Amino acid sequence: DTETANQPLANNFDKDAVAERLEVHEMIFDGVVDLVKTEVEKKRIADEQEAARKKAEDEAAKKKAEEEEAARKEKARIEAEKAEADRLAAEEAKKSAEVAYNPDGNVTIRDAWLPTDPIYTNSEGNRSRENYILGIEQFNVTSNDRYTPYKLGKGDTYCNIYVSDVTQAMGAPIPHWVNQDLEPQFMPIGLNSDERIEWMEARDELNAYGVINWLQVKGPANGWQRVDGMTAQDRANKGYPTVATSPGHVMIVRPAKVEDTYVSIWGPTIAQAGKTNSNYCWVRDKVNQEDFKWAEYWTHN
Repeated sequence: DTETANQPLANNFDKDAVAERLEVHEMIFDGVVDLVKTEVEKKRIADEQEAARKKAEDEAAKKKAEEEEAARKEKARIEAEKAEADRLAAEEAKKSAEVAYNPDGNVTIRDAWLPTDPIYTNSEGNRSRENYILGIEQFNVTSNDRYTPYKLGKGDTYCNIYVSDVTQAMGAPIPHWVNQDLEPQFMPIGLNSDERIEWMEARDELNAYGVINWLQVKGPANGWQRVDGMTAQDRANKGYPTVATSPGHVMIVRPAKVEDTYVSIWGPTIAQAGKTNSNYCWVRDKVNQEDFKWAEYWTHN
């Protein structure tokens, strides 16, 4: 009715009940908020833990990868060092199987009584055709002033010097100097003038006849054996130091060219110093018919 409708609205409610209900609602709300906060915190903690776990896994994986990479690099380094060591060892083995190289060597010493210092040397057990050719040709007999005939104006030629130089480079020296027992003597490199004179005065110098006598008397005890001309050529072809002699002359028997077969009337191929110098010819080219009959051949291992 009109009277009732005009009464204040508050009269229609129980204030205490409303307050109680509001309090309950607030409690419920606060509980929900706390619950939400708890869930949010739990999620935050879980997320942090997951992130920490993932970070730890990533760091562990990274560390493992770094360790594996370091191990791979170390293995590669060790393998590379071994490969380099093997390469160097192979090169050394190859060198020792060929010739020793001395970049500071000197084979152009003009004074024939002084020793040379070969650039290339070879030794027993490492013989080959190529090594022998290298040992011979380093001395450049046709252009090296050491072997120039008559350079002193005294009828001087140097067949004995050339043979001594080559055989010494090949590790089978036929001496230029000997003692009173014909034992080989080798002048040290680097002596001064007075020391050289003193050294030479205490020893005997071998000319071509002296070399031939030394081969006959002392050659076998020093590894030289006498052979025939064909064997001499065969030995030289295989790289073994070999020499030819005739009265008053000595020569190096050298490897023959492939197309040059041995012919007995010409003898082996030679390199020689003498009245004329030659890097490649035959014994008969440099020895007259009569002396050729007396030719001897000696070879060394």
